[in-house]
Parts: sequence; C-alpha cells; structure tokens
Amino acid sequence: MMKLCSDCRYFRPFTHTQDDGHCTHPALEWTHPVSGAKRFPLAFTQRNSITGCGMNAQYWEYSPGSPSEPDTQEDMG
Repeated sequence: MMKLCSDCRYFRPFTHTQDDGHCTHPALEWTHPVSGAKRFPLAFTQRNSITGCGMNAQYWEYSPGSPSEPDTQEDMG
C-alpha cells in the first residue's frame, strides 16, 4: 500500500482544495528571505522531489486517526 501524504502526521491540507497541502516536517521548513516568516513546501512538490521526501516517502510518519498503517493493513481479499 502506498504511503499517502494525507495519512502523514506532517500533512496540513489546504482549506480551498483537497488535492494538496503543506508538508510541515521540521527538516523541510524554510525562512522567507523577505518577510522572515516560516514556510513549508507543498506536499506534492516534496513527493516529486529527488532531494525532498520523494516517492519513497522518507519523512512519512503515520498520523493517528488515519486508516491503518500501510505495513499492517490486512488483506481484504
């Protein structure tokens, strides 16, 4: 089963769309050079990044309340 961003504890969905959100993993936080505000990257961008979380979901952690963890989910067949 694929590790979805929506099941990760670091995912914060946008209020205007269900298709994306921010990845709030501490290693991915950056400071805006003009305002100094703390920012987080788009989850979609990080999953497609070679240097970010990537398709292997290296920063992914299970979010309590999400469906069963992918590695422990029983076969429904």
